[in-house]
Amino acid sequence: MSLNALCNLKDYMKASRNTPRGLQSLGGKPSDAQATNFNTMSKHKTSKLSDHDVIAMLKRYNCPVPFHTVRTLFLGSIASPSFNISPIQVVQSLWGGEFPVFETPDEVNVLFDVLLSGLWNRLTGHQKSRDPFRLVRFNTEPTRESVAHLAQVRRQELGGFLDGLFGGNESIDLPEKAHQSVDVLFDLSDMFGGAANLLDDPSKPAAVDDLKGLLRNFQQMSIIVETEINRVVLDCERARKRPSNFAAADNRTLH
Repeated sequence: MSLNALCNLKDYMKASRNTPRGLQSLGGKPSDAQATNFNTMSKHKTSKLSDHDVIAMLKRYNCPVPFHTVRTLFLGSIASPSFNISPIQVVQSLWGGEFPVFETPDEVNVLFDVLLSGLWNRLTGHQKSRDPFRLVRFNTEPTRESVAHLAQVRRQELGGFLDGLFGGNESIDLPEKAHQSVDVLFDLSDMFGGAANLLDDPSKPAAVDDLKGLLRNFQQMSIIVETEINRVVLDCERARKRPSNFAAADNRTLH
């Protein structure tokens, strides 16, 4: 696939579902609130923990999984119809199946407070339509490196969500709407991944106008990603409340 092909996504955009209003800007940065002092975190309510606190905790224990992927991995696990998903095992998977080394038992509790009582519980709120999930926001310039970074982050976010949703299974049963949305998410993941690979290849030309067009399309594709992720989360939540929905579910295989 060429950069020109990636810039011409009109047919795909027309075929995609209408996106909800209010999802215009994918730029900007999270709040710059000061991170919590983890040594005194027992004095703070976990509901007040910010994304910066989670990022600081992941860095503290050298987590190899970036924060933006952790968010979507957790959300996919929350939405998953698989009944054998353990939040603790999901956290453990961030370090390849083994927890990092802790100096004291209190450090274990703080890690769980930040990642589970904090981030995980906060993400469960997206199972309600009034609190839709949003991808991470950051400024992207129409340069090769910046656009490639955006493509890579979106691919990783999609990979995290789908990995969490499947919960280590090769296939899962999904309600019809969620199944359709997962198909779209797989396609978008392939498109972001293909673009990232092309942009990382210095032998492939990337004119400024192409990069600007690609960036605009990535922003539109990001809106679609948010729409389809929220469709999956809401449809799976509805199906859990009505088990008969899963009885008629479609089987979906992980790529």
